[in-house]
Amino acid sequence: MQSCEPPSLLWLKAIIYRIVRICIVFISGYFILGDTSTAMEIAGVDLIAATLFYYYFDKWWCHLERKIRQLYLKWKYRKLG
Repeated sequence: MQSCEPPSLLWLKAIIYRIVRICIVFISGYFILGDTSTAMEIAGVDLIAATLFYYYFDKWWCHLERKIRQLYLKWKYRKLG
């Protein structure tokens, strides 16, 4: 008998996270600046910038991880003295 895994709700988690983050950015911008339209513009820019950053960060993570591991091993096994 094959066991069934529950459906992954990672997509829902990502959407909820983005909605909460946009709200936080909007509320922060509104309290600091006191202007709804400016706060909305900041939230919009953050939405686009953060999404693009995450996409490219995730796309290039394997390369970054490889470099970080190389640097760590080089530092860990450096010659002392």
